[in-house]
Formats: sequence, structure tokens, C-alpha cells
Amino acid sequence: MSDRTQKTPIPVLRLARQRDAGEIARMSREYVEAGLPWTWREARVSSHIQAPESTVLVASMEARLAGFAIMEFGDTVAGLCLLAIHPWCRRKGLATRLIQWHERSAITAGIERIHIEVREDNVSARNLYSALGYQHVKRIPGYYSGRETAVQVERELRPMFSGARVPIWQPGAS
Repeated sequence: MSDRTQKTPIPVLRLARQRDAGEIARMSREYVEAGLPWTWREARVSSHIQAPESTVLVASMEARLAGFAIMEFGDTVAGLCLLAIHPWCRRKGLATRLIQWHERSAITAGIERIHIEVREDNVSARNLYSALGYQHVKRIPGYYSGRETAVQVERELRPMFSGARVPIWQPGAS
């Protein structure tokens, strides 16, 4: 098959299973927590997979875990706790799909806003969040292990309720 006729693999989004916890933890250590103490170990990820107030979503491509996103839901506010994409899958819209899936879930749950903390020096993530409508809220010096600054961004979901049709999730759509 020539390069021109090869199909790009389509990522499959699904809820994480307990067997995914180890790989999610390894990805967190390598891609999110690099240079910091490792806090998202397998047991912590596993507890989020089981917790009713959390949703752990994974993306698979070519039968490999390509990325994941963990969201915690409160009564009116949700927080994106963790998001990582394997380097071989970056710049393909996968992070956007994971975030948008969580946003649709938040809207369905009646959540008014989502907040995210991101390393101040993670320009690509900050640009992604900005492109998705997240607004800068504040800087948090020492947020990461007392040594790295975080930037908190937030997106209001409430305007989506006022007279707008809320998209309904359909099986197979992501």
C-alpha cells in the first residue's frame, strides 16, 4: 500500500478499565509529572477509575493506549485532573476529542464550569485550552511540589444552556 492510500488510524474513546491503570500511571509519570514527584501512581488512578465522581477516559489507536483524560465532578464545577497523549499521537486532535467528550459529559451532568491547572511553561497545552475557549483565571506559584507555577484556566458551560440546544451523546459518536 502506498503512502497516499494508507488510512490514518481512527482513535477509539472508551471508559478506562482497571487494567489500564498501570499504563495511565506510567504515562503520567513520563509526560505530565516529569521532573516532579510521582503522585499519580497506579493505585491513585485505579481509585479514580472506580470513583463515581470521576471519569477516566482513554483513547486507543492501533490497539495501543494513545492518551487519557481524568475528570472529577462536583455539584456545579468539574476539574480536569490529568491529560496525556503519547508523543506518537500528538498533533492529531486526540487531546481535543478527550476534552470535548468530558465537556459534553459535564453539560449533561449540569456542571456550570470546568477548571484546569497546567504548568506555566507548558505552552502547547495552554494554547490548546485557549483554542477550546478556556480563559486564564490566575497564576499559582509553587503549585507543583512547591517549585513550579501553575496557571489555572476555566471555561463556563452555563451559556451553553441559555436557549441553546445541548448536543446529545450518541453511541459511536465521540
